[in-house]
Amino acid sequence: MIGNKQLSKTSPGFTLMEMLVAVTIFSIAIASATTIFVVSNQAQKRAGSLEKIDQQVKYLLEFFTNSLSQAQIDYSVGIVNPYPLSSIQWFKFITADELYTNWRLATNGSNHVWQQCQRVDRYCTTGDPDSDWLDLHSRDLDLAVVSLVVNPTVSPWEIDPQTGAYLSNQQPQITLVLTAKKVDANLPPVVWQTTVTSRLYNR
Repeated sequence: MIGNKQLSKTSPGFTLMEMLVAVTIFSIAIASATTIFVVSNQAQKRAGSLEKIDQQVKYLLEFFTNSLSQAQIDYSVGIVNPYPLSSIQWFKFITADELYTNWRLATNGSNHVWQQCQRVDRYCTTGDPDSDWLDLHSRDLDLAVVSLVVNPTVSPWEIDPQTGAYLSNQQPQITLVLTAKKVDANLPPVVWQTTVTSRLYNR
């Protein structure tokens, strides 16, 4: 009849096998894109965490350098190399303005926080309240000292009563090696090292 069209049995279309192949390829593409996004996001977070660690540790090392280069080590407490981690708060020094100060490595749960005594009239001791200590970095940074080495171990300002000469002619140096890692990031610790020479060597 005019106006009627008979459908051909050979009309083009998708077979079941072709549909399955297309769905499989699409699924693989989606899975690959998701994996790339996740890996990229993790890499970005890792880079951001490392940048924050880098900024805070650089500030600390600069702070240590400025503090120690303008200070005189207090040898009266005794120097042992490497300095015991448990006794780090007894590492004491006197600034150019004759202000007394010392540091400690406090524990915050399983993390370590580097702090400085805020008193200036005397050194802080274990009996002083936590309010006398000032955090030198944020608490999301776990900072641990690997070693703190002081040379010479005897005071270069003290004279040997037997020889009449100074106990040492070496200008005081402090080498600090520490590890830093971000508390909330699954990253390996980063190791830093600095050596500072005291400029207060007049005698």
